[in-house]
Amino acid sequence: MATELITITEYCIHHRTEVSFIDELEQSGLIHIIQQDEERCIDYDQLDQLESYTRWYQDLDINVAGIETIHHLLQKIGALQQQVRTLEAGLSHYEAGA
Repeated sequence: MATELITITEYCIHHRTEVSFIDELEQSGLIHIIQQDEERCIDYDQLDQLESYTRWYQDLDINVAGIETIHHLLQKIGALQQQVRTLEAGLSHYEAGA
């Protein structure tokens, strides 16, 4: 199955953002840009995350370093939530056996 892509140019026009912002996100490792023919593109799988970054940047005036920090903290929260679910499942299993 072919990967669905959106060009950087198309994204920037639609979201009224600068290409340099997208470049900074790529340089920081937050998104991955794919070169296809003469166009730089983003996979649709990254689109939700990129739109979040764009909203934080435009609406909340958060720079790329701040976006990196928020991304990192959200990943940690997700990992901790998963750990809590695992511990709760183990505890309920233990309580059921007691």
